[in-house]
Amino acid sequence: MNSRDKTARGVVQPFNRQLGAAVVKHPIAPPAYRPQAVPKVLQTKRSSIPTARAQPRRPPVAPPVYRPTTLRPAGLAQMKTQPVAPPVYRPQPAPKVLQTKSSVPGTIQRSRNSHGCGVGNVVQRDVDLKTALMTENGRYLIDPADNSVLYSVMGAIPPKPSGLYRRTLDRTAGIPHRPLNAWTPNVRFLSKEENFASPSKEKPGQYEYTKKGLIDSTKRFSFRDLGRQIEFPEEGGERPTIGVFGKNDCYAFGDALQNLMMMNRELPLIQTGRKKKNVHVSNPDSPRDLELQVGDMMRHIYIDNPHCNYHAATVVAKDGDSLVTLEGHVSKNLKKPEFLIRGGVVDFAHREIRGYGDEVEITPLESLNPDVVGSEREDFVSRFRRMVGHNTELGFMTAQINLGFTRTDEYGRRLEIARLRRERDEELRKEWVERVRRKWRRSLRAGSASVNDSGEGNKFVTNEML
Repeated sequence: MNSRDKTARGVVQPFNRQLGAAVVKHPIAPPAYRPQAVPKVLQTKRSSIPTARAQPRRPPVAPPVYRPTTLRPAGLAQMKTQPVAPPVYRPQPAPKVLQTKSSVPGTIQRSRNSHGCGVGNVVQRDVDLKTALMTENGRYLIDPADNSVLYSVMGAIPPKPSGLYRRTLDRTAGIPHRPLNAWTPNVRFLSKEENFASPSKEKPGQYEYTKKGLIDSTKRFSFRDLGRQIEFPEEGGERPTIGVFGKNDCYAFGDALQNLMMMNRELPLIQTGRKKKNVHVSNPDSPRDLELQVGDMMRHIYIDNPHCNYHAATVVAKDGDSLVTLEGHVSKNLKKPEFLIRGGVVDFAHREIRGYGDEVEITPLESLNPDVVGSEREDFVSRFRRMVGHNTELGFMTAQINLGFTRTDEYGRRLEIARLRRERDEELRKEWVERVRRKWRRSLRAGSASVNDSGEGNKFVTNEML
């Protein structure tokens, strides 16, 4: 070692030793570039699976709520960790205590489909079929919680009269699903509160009543608005073409149903000449007297009853010995008629036989006089017009004592569709006629006597054309 090196070392080293305590250390490389052993107090819990090499020191991570739950390979330690959503936003299975009760197999699901032609997944009501009312062969069902709707299986004959019901598609819950038709009558009765309402002083033309409850409230209505609900029924499904509006009266409503069936010419397929007859159900003259068909009306005549003289109902569907009736009842506070399943005439009069006698008046549909029914039908239409006319007092009086019915906007729409279809068929007929004439001329020129030598047929050919 030369003297120059000694001088340099002797000067530099003491200088470094003197300033070593005061000099601040330079920062070391980040952990990502200079792996260091993590102190024990800061070491994370090691996995029980042995690793081949020491894991590099990780940069600070987000709070535990954002911490990834899976282990990352060492090669990805330097990549930026993407924060995940908080647990509250993560899709998690609902706890059992919060899960909704699953549908019980064999229950009816009422669809909320706006068009009424599909089965929705929103349940309005669950009805166990074990508690539902069914006809003899199970073709028709009634929900005891709401008997204003009739359910029928696919293939069952629709209830009569045709055009009175709004048809939608429902199904039973459970697997396999069982599709059902739901039939809702386009009928509006006056409730007891509406029947005793008084003219509104604040809004002329309307009537009002006080609805009792925890807090009494004033309800208002107009016959014009109620009539519009019948004339313009709810959209969706198969819409009705006729509607009934007025008093909640069993006999008037039963008579209206028979009138509508006669108007639609829905007479029984086999007419046996049955006549209107009073039958004692406990001891009938003939078992055939107790056999009813769709369209027949029963009226149980009460004796020694100071409050009511009779109760009437018309059969709208039949399944075996079971009769499905659509009824009004003056003693009940109804806005819609009720569907009921009767086990024949005896069952219809069974509840009152002991106290009010067993005499039942049976009016077969085929026994009605078409001329009389025609005049009654015109009277029904005029009643409805008075109910929804400009004279509110006359309309209120008419609705209190009777019923009326009218055509709906759907009826006019179908008439327009039928007219367009007829025009289209007429155009097609003219085209066929012209084509047949051209073929005839060609056949004459060719020396053939065939009118139509192709497979198109001569559907519209007449002697006048030739």
